[in-house]
Parts: sequence; C-alpha cells; structure tokens
Amino acid sequence: MSISPLLGSTNLYFPYFPSSSAHRDLHDFSSTIKKVLFILSRQHHLRHERGSIPLTTAGREISRLNDCLLHMYAFDQQGEHIPFTLPLPLAPLLEVLEDLLKTLICSEGSPEFTATYQQFFRRCGLLNISGEMLFFHSYMRSSLNSDCLTNLFSITGISFVGDPFWICEQDMFAFVCKDLPFSASRSFQERFLSRKPISSRPPRAPHSLNFINGAIFVFGLSLRELFLLDNNLFYQNVDLTQELACRFIDFLSSRLKFLSHPCLIKNLVWELFKFSGLFIEIFSIRHANPATEHPVIYNRRMWLSNQSIHIPVSSVEWHLSFYKRASISEIELCELFLMAYTDEGRSPNFDWPLAPVSSISERFRPIFSPIFSYWLDLCRARIAPYVQAHTSFSVSLSRPLACSLEQCAAVAVLESSQEICDYQYVAVCELALQASKDQSVSFAYAQTVFLKLCSSERPILWIKNRLRKLQLSAPVGGMALVQHSCFASRMTSLREDFMFVLRLLPFCETSLLSFCQMQLMIKLFFKYLKTRKGNRQTMSSWLSGIFLLSSNENIRVTAQHSCWSYWLDLLFSHFLSASLEEEPVASSTQNREEWLSRKRKREED
Repeated sequence: MSISPLLGSTNLYFPYFPSSSAHRDLHDFSSTIKKVLFILSRQHHLRHERGSIPLTTAGREISRLNDCLLHMYAFDQQGEHIPFTLPLPLAPLLEVLEDLLKTLICSEGSPEFTATYQQFFRRCGLLNISGEMLFFHSYMRSSLNSDCLTNLFSITGISFVGDPFWICEQDMFAFVCKDLPFSASRSFQERFLSRKPISSRPPRAPHSLNFINGAIFVFGLSLRELFLLDNNLFYQNVDLTQELACRFIDFLSSRLKFLSHPCLIKNLVWELFKFSGLFIEIFSIRHANPATEHPVIYNRRMWLSNQSIHIPVSSVEWHLSFYKRASISEIELCELFLMAYTDEGRSPNFDWPLAPVSSISERFRPIFSPIFSYWLDLCRARIAPYVQAHTSFSVSLSRPLACSLEQCAAVAVLESSQEICDYQYVAVCELALQASKDQSVSFAYAQTVFLKLCSSERPILWIKNRLRKLQLSAPVGGMALVQHSCFASRMTSLREDFMFVLRLLPFCETSLLSFCQMQLMIKLFFKYLKTRKGNRQTMSSWLSGIFLLSSNENIRVTAQHSCWSYWLDLLFSHFLSASLEEEPVASSTQNREEWLSRKRKREED
C-alpha cells in the first residue's frame, strides 16, 4: 500500500530500502527503527521484573510494527528486494522517542532512576543507541516541518538541518534582535554566546548550534543577568527586557508550528509543559538543600561527532510526564495544562507528582510575570480550541486519532479486490475507522478513507442483503410481539445483525461531512446498544440519531423502504424501553417456543 502523506494525516510513510538497493548508501533509519522496536520488545518481556517500566500506549502502538518489519527483513533475506513503505504513526513514534531520550537525559539525579531501573534499560539496550535516536527524532521533526513530505524519498544524509528544534544562533539573533537598539542587541548577543556551553573534542571546532531546550535555558540565564548588571541598556529596564523576551517567545512559537498537525496536539502540550518548566526554574530560587534534594533541572550532555549537546529539562515537569503520559488522554492533558500555571508560575493548587522546591525570585518578579503571562497566552491560544470544541460538542471533528498500522492494513484490504465475507468486511471497516475513547473521529484520516472507499456500491448491496435476511428472521405480529419475544431474549442475535448494518452505513454517504457525521452517530448508537442502558436525558440525542438515520438518502432510495422503517421502529422501541426503565412484558413459554419453532423452520427452508 502506498498513500501519499497529507498535511494533517496521522502517519508518516517511510521508505524501507532493501539491502541491495542503491539507497543503502544513504541512512534510511531502518536499523534505528529495528533497535527501537527491540527496546520496546525487551521492555514488554521484562515488565514483571523489579525496576521495570511498563509500555505506554504509544509504546504498544509502535511495537505492533515489529511483525511488519520482520516480514520486510524476511523478504530481503530471501532475495526478494522489494522497496517497502513503512507507515509510522507520527504521534506515538514521537512520544516513544521523546520518552526514551528523556530517560537518558534524566538518568542522573532522578529519584526514580535507581540502580535497578538503570540496569533494566541497560538490558533493554537503550543506553547503546542514544545518538541514533537523537538523529532519528530530529529527522522526524524535520519531515513534519516540511511543506511537502515528498522529500522523504530523497534523503541526502544525516544532519539536524531542517529540524525546527535545532537552533542556529544567527537565525535566532536575526529574529529576536530585530528593531532593538544596536547596543542592546550587541549586549544580548555577547552575553548569550558567553553563557552557551560550547565544548568540543579536537580536531572539531566549537559548534554554534543547539537544541531548543538549551536555547531557552541560555536565553533565560542571559536575560536575568542583563537585567541585574549595570552598564547595559537592560539594567532594571522592564520594558526593554520584556520586549526582548516576547520576541524570543514569538521565535519559540514559530518553531512549534510543525506540531499544529491535528494528530499531534498531545505532543505539542508536552512540549509546552517542558518549556514552561524551564522558564520558571531559570527565574527561581531554591528553598531546599541542593546537597540532599534532587536537582531542579536535569542537564544531559551527549557527545556526537566529537561535539557535546546539552539538553536541560525541568525536573518537576519531567516527573509529571513520567507519571501521567501513559494514562492521560488528549483532552485531559489540555485541561491539565490550563490548570497547571498562573501568571506567577506553577499553580500552588495543582497536584504536582514531584513537589516544586523553588519559587520565583523577588528580584525577577517585575519581568517574570509579564513575560510568563505572554507565554501562557500563546499556549492557551493553541490549546483552547480543542477544549472548547470538546466542551461544546463531545464528538467534535476537531479531535484527532492516532492512526495505527492495523488501520492502514485495513484500508489496503478494502482497496483490494480480495473477497471477504460479511462479518470480515464489517470488522475491517470498523478497524479502518477505529475511534478513540471519547468517540471522536480524525477528520484528516476520514478524508483518506472516504476518497478511497465510499465510491463503492459494495456496502449498499450488503446492507440490502442483510436487511432482507433480517426481515425474514424477524418475528411477525407487530411491535407488541417484537417486544414480547425479542426484548425478553435481550435481542441478542437481532441486535448483532442490526449492528452489522449500522457499521456499514457511513460507507453509503456521498459527502465527507455526512460520512463523518454518520460515523460519529453510529458510535453513539453502539454506546447504548452494547450497554443496553439509557435515561431520559439521552432521549433527545437518541431521537436526533434516529432522524439522521432515517434521513439517509442513499439508504432510503436503495434499500427496501418498508424493511428499513421497520428496523428503525424496532431500534427506537428498544431504546424507549431502556430509557423509561420499563421491564419488558414477560412472554409466555408457549409464545417463545412457537417463535423459535418458526425461526428454525425458516432457517431450514
């Protein structure tokens, strides 16, 4: 299967070159992917051992790629050199790489990183591929930052160029110092370069690049020193200091644009947490004894090509991610961020897993509050639309999915001419549009599925055939008898048959919007049909759903109208019974036996 990556799609379709290909001279990262999968596999197998860390949801998602990669490798070893395309789920992959790298960053000083914990990751092989993961993580960001993802198939080598989180000082100075007085610009640049942890091993010259974490850290140190030191324009100058800081925050915001993809909201919010923590710690004073307490900032130095890269991370936000990342949903994470901070720093009412041991220094409060307020306004502007959409409409189309390899495989099966039975078709369709816990749908991914699958007459024909079978198997005698016979037996078989029809309905729609609306409504139906529960408050939602189903023009035209209306009545009657919490009238044993006898006779005929 080859699907061109689209802006907002949830997968990166990555070339996997066979060993005989000319592309082997380039770095296709297939070995890095294999090593990451091996680490996740070892982590899963060692999950019951002391000091183990269970796989996160993202880790489980990525580990599913292992079988796919093994098949590719098997073909390659057999001499069948096929240039595969490996679909990588973007959000889970970025999350896994971020988790593994943060584990390396915080390997010293973290209370959780005991000797047993360190031994666990040594056995998993994590400590051996830090440099490769750093490059691969950077490459993923670079690919997402591109206007067009076609450059994935023309990789020219290993570098951090193009990674929005890889900061060149000259680019930053040109952005931040624009319109500043010359002397102020020069003072800031000199201070920044003097504070930057430049180091190298001969014969390499000191580099002038660093990751965005390091840039934030050095910028904050430079800014607070300029504010306190006399003989420069920034000395106790709140307005000028604030202007420079806000320009730097605008620069950070421009580097976060690549995370505006709908499926990457979770990755974006964790980055906002990380940057917020660094801002706070830079302008804080420590209350606890540094000799006995954990550090407030974990600072990892990694050597690559004889040059060191410094990656600072706030310990408080790191621990929040450590404890929350595996279990929290996108909307919960957005709401968490909105509660975590005030203009004065970390909210004292927020339940931080690791209690902060520092607070904003009084010397820096005049500049910190307006600067951090400006930063929070930008963060909230990015997060608020997701929260508002979820609040106003719980099944909002703006909420994204993380697309799995299984979903891509399902699309490939549906695209093919392979003959599959009815129930297999339903299972594949359901997998292709697998929804998250809050019943949301990925609009971008639905667009891909809709364009490929919804022009087919196959679902309509199968719905018509299934309705005929349902009509033949339905009890005769009106809704009263239906309630007596079906509800007494909890409609087990009939419900399953009708749910089969419901699952196929979205694929009968003729527009993308109606396709998404139908898909959302069907999932709402399943919520009630599977639990067999209801109440008066959900009646309006159910009536709206019935109206949506009955107004489906394609079904009304192509399916048997009387049969379709009959089953809508049955569906409505079932929900009405559950909503009013009425006990179904007990049918007599004789009526039940007569109905079963008629059903068996029809099946024999």
